[in-house]
Amino acid sequence: MITIRKSFAAALFATLPLLALTSAQAAAAPSESAAAPTATIVVDADTPGVPPAFQAVAGKRFTDAEDRAAARDLGYAVANVGKSHGCLIFKHEKKNLYISQDVDGHNGGRWKMASSPENLASKKTRMGTYDANLNRIGD
Repeated sequence: MITIRKSFAAALFATLPLLALTSAQAAAAPSESAAAPTATIVVDADTPGVPPAFQAVAGKRFTDAEDRAAARDLGYAVANVGKSHGCLIFKHEKKNLYISQDVDGHNGGRWKMASSPENLASKKTRMGTYDANLNRIGD
């Protein structure tokens, strides 16, 4: 099941009203006895069962509290070494890895990862962009 946010669903239905129709259905002549095709889409504002810290949306700016909760669930703690692009930096409890919020999130990323806090500052020095579960998704 795919869960989407209300604002995204509203934009989707406003711009793509024929999304549920296949080409064969669109070409067929409408009949009064035929029922209209229906699509099942779950729209949920809070996404029950998924911690709020993991509800990443491209371009969404998370609060420090949301970052702390998400990082803690991944085994990271606040590094107390400053901030990267205005966001907290977290260090893994056992590995020498640092993460910070992906501020722009243009490719759907939640975290940026690097081997040192200083390396988080540049795309050239960090390890990449990662999703909410730390799966690599880009540079």
